[in-house]
Amino acid sequence: MLTTHSAVNKPIRNAQHFLRRISYDNDIPRIIPDGIFGAQTQNAVMEFQRVFELPQSGTIDNNTWNSIYSAYKSTLKKYAEPSKTSIFPSPHFKICGGDENGIIYVIQAMLTALGVKFSNIPELEINGKFDQNTQNAVTEIQNTAGIRQTGEIDKETWEFISVLFETFISHNYINPLQKNGKYIIRTP
Repeated sequence: MLTTHSAVNKPIRNAQHFLRRISYDNDIPRIIPDGIFGAQTQNAVMEFQRVFELPQSGTIDNNTWNSIYSAYKSTLKKYAEPSKTSIFPSPHFKICGGDENGIIYVIQAMLTALGVKFSNIPELEINGKFDQNTQNAVTEIQNTAGIRQTGEIDKETWEFISVLFETFISHNYINPLQKNGKYIIRTP
């Protein structure tokens, strides 16, 4: 159990850190974690207790601590990065012309999104078939990356497509803008 004495204390600093994080979603004062259970921390605890319908003592007893920790974990969960899904099944997997499967839908969607940003990636239909248009887009990606141009997606090609997508679509880091509003992938 944490007490209200004024002393630098790691459990108090943790409680302050938790309260600060919780304050972004709740009407409790934001405090700077300093490890000292002073007036600001006591006020934040009382407001936490009010918001979470606990007895307003201004101290952190076991019930308050458990509530703070639970609220903190919920807040972390809310703001955590979404889970990432592994699309490419294995290092030895390869997608070739004429293949049809669910993975190709995802790859075509990624290539389509990249094609909106980069003028040298041709348009294609999202149909789950590794057709000629999809092969052309893959060949352009391989050419840009300096990868052997096979028109097939192996681990190396997948890694480059994935990095492009993460960099330019997922995170929107795009530069430089072309006059027509599209971007061109530039080789180093």
